Amino acid sequence: MMSTAVSTPEAGTLVNPINRTPLEFDPSRDLPAGFMDFLLPLHRALTPRQQERV
Repeated sequence: MMSTAVSTPEAGTLVNPINRTPLEFDPSRDLPAGFMDFLLPLHRALTPRQQERV
């Protein structure tokens, strides 16, 4: 799937309008081995605090 980009005349650059993971993304295939073991504890510890501040 190709992402859609929007041209910004002021900067003359392409900007992706949506910050999201590509639909075909598979963490078990696309991330280095062991990365999720590192990331998930951080996500579980930090996301609730981040959500409180939003």
